[in-house]
Amino acid sequence: MSVSTSKAITDILLYDLWRRNRIAVIANWYAFHWYEADVFSVTNSLYGHEIEVKISRSDYARDFREKRYKHLVLAGDMPSGGKTVPRTFSFATPPGLVKVSDVPDYAGLIYVDLEAEKSWDQITIIKKPPLLKHARKLGEDQFKSLLRRYTWTYMRHRAMQRNDP
Repeated sequence: MSVSTSKAITDILLYDLWRRNRIAVIANWYAFHWYEADVFSVTNSLYGHEIEVKISRSDYARDFREKRYKHLVLAGDMPSGGKTVPRTFSFATPPGLVKVSDVPDYAGLIYVDLEAEKSWDQITIIKKPPLLKHARKLGEDQFKSLLRRYTWTYMRHRAMQRNDP
């Protein structure tokens, strides 16, 4: 699977979260001195929710090796050091790539089927993510930071459109 597969899955998730009335949805964002989130969304209650997109088994395994501290914090086994921990955390993969038994207790699992004919058939929640008890709401400064990043992404997109022949 390729970068285009990862981007397609990300785009489907972004649109789905927007349809579910999340007040902010953004891709590939470093959330408040946390780790990069493939998909980050914010609810009306100002809790952040993170989804990591994985397109291969090796990509999935690498997440635990390279982001060990992050996974210890998500599991509640290590203090966050003042970092904002998302309210939920999930992995999104093509169907069948990761099994429920491979997913940690603190995480959810979403299958995104790029071959599905109907958009409402593309996303299947295989394991609902639990609410992380050590999560914190976004503060005003954090929310402003998110809006600034979103605005910058939008401005870059508009500039690219102007430069297209």
